[in-house]
Amino acid sequence: MSTTELAEHDPPPENSMVRAGRALSERARDFAQWARKIAGEEELPAGGVHDARVAGRRLAASLRLLEPFLPINGRKLRRRVSCAARALGAFRDSDILAEILAPYSPGNPESIGREIAALSARRGIIETQSRRQFLEIVRGRVLDRLDAIASPEFPAACAKRVRFVPPEYPAFHASRQAGTFFCLAAALKRGAHDDEFHRLRIAGKRARYTLEIILPENNARNMLLDSFKRLQDALGDIHDYHVAIDRMAELAKSEGMKMSVYQPVNDVGTEKAQKQFLDVHDSLVLAHGRLRARFFKRWPPPRFARLRARIDQELRSANNNA
Repeated sequence: MSTTELAEHDPPPENSMVRAGRALSERARDFAQWARKIAGEEELPAGGVHDARVAGRRLAASLRLLEPFLPINGRKLRRRVSCAARALGAFRDSDILAEILAPYSPGNPESIGREIAALSARRGIIETQSRRQFLEIVRGRVLDRLDAIASPEFPAACAKRVRFVPPEYPAFHASRQAGTFFCLAAALKRGAHDDEFHRLRIAGKRARYTLEIILPENNARNMLLDSFKRLQDALGDIHDYHVAIDRMAELAKSEGMKMSVYQPVNDVGTEKAQKQFLDVHDSLVLAHGRLRARFFKRWPPPRFARLRARIDQELRSANNNA
């Protein structure tokens, strides 16, 4: 068979918008499966809450890319999916808090040991509340729309709707998402409030989950996404310790309110618990400061510049192959 005949039998290169439509369908199927598991009464597998939240964020990133071209209100569906992922946050945060406080428990039974026991006792209640809030958001028409997007027929129907969209559009959209992330990174200073670290983390997730769709599968793509993952993990640790510090401050304050300012302290246990909460609070503040300092050491401006250059290079390559 001649080269010309072989070329005639080769499948045509897949348009980047078609690839994005297929990714949307796969992500909708994944999130819908998690929604049904959460709707069930069986216990979620280890890491299930985290995986369900990641599935929601990935789906939201795909919807943000394609929502102008969908036959449904893509923006409304994306907001619903994002709210559903956030509804599971309290369940996840209670587990992370218990994990952070565990090393302090043996020496502080009156305070930290009691708080971890309370977290364990409330875990079932928090899980029930998280499930209920999640299902109030993902119900009825929302789940029906997810099933429609997840159907085998959706990628072909989506391909028809986007056939006139320039194939460079996905890379342009990903570049905008990455641009937002790098603007926030450039504005981040050593004395920044933790909310600024959290905003950077969220922008990084949006950029990463979009790049997963756009960039062709190769070693350069995998290394780039791994860099984003390590960056998100570092920002996640900073956020988790910030939450734990706030919780210790609340507990210390609540213990202090039990002691009257008009009479001598007669509850030694309450006074001891308050001191323990304050001591752990101070230890967490020091650990939190070390995490922030390590972040700036490992992610100086030149490293962000190199990461941006790599993303721009990969997106140009994706455009050339679109």
